[in-house]
Amino acid sequence: YHPDDDPVSITPLENGVLVEQPLDPLQNIAKTLQITFCENGAVRLDHSFRNAGDIPITGASWGVNTLDGYGTVTVGFAGEDGFTPTRAVSLWGDTNLHDSRVRFTADSVTANHAPTKDYFKLGIYSRSGKAVFQNKGQQLVLEYAVPPMEQLPDGGCNFELYMDEKFLEMEVLGTVTQILPGEAACHTEYLT
Repeated sequence: YHPDDDPVSITPLENGVLVEQPLDPLQNIAKTLQITFCENGAVRLDHSFRNAGDIPITGASWGVNTLDGYGTVTVGFAGEDGFTPTRAVSLWGDTNLHDSRVRFTADSVTANHAPTKDYFKLGIYSRSGKAVFQNKGQQLVLEYAVPPMEQLPDGGCNFELYMDEKFLEMEVLGTVTQILPGEAACHTEYLT
């Protein structure tokens, strides 16, 4: 890991903006985020990265939605049948499954942010393709694609949740892809 904090360029578009990061010289990756304001009131986020090197690379695009603390996230976590493993859970660091901020049900995971220093990062495979964040009387719905579990990083996860004492993150992962020189990988999210 290395810092990913260089200034970005922002280009206005007719119905949004294009955010571009300078070329990452260590990985030869150029990242962009196109934010489009849709006619139906949704916001479309296209996360992409382009291979600017001269050899193929393998990776997945990843969108991080950082949100104010004290809110609640609920994400679908239903399985399909009882005969094969159809759900994935990945844990980071000292994540505690008995963390009182998190509750699993038969078809969802709910996390209530609280200002604690306890580390929490959890990845899941969500077939719903939808997460709902509620805070201060408002609601934000995040919708995303549901590719096959075996095409995803981090043990088959398409959704990850991170919490610290100040904020929480809803993270969406794209598929793991081999990207040839000059080509790009992209995944799309919608916020309503």
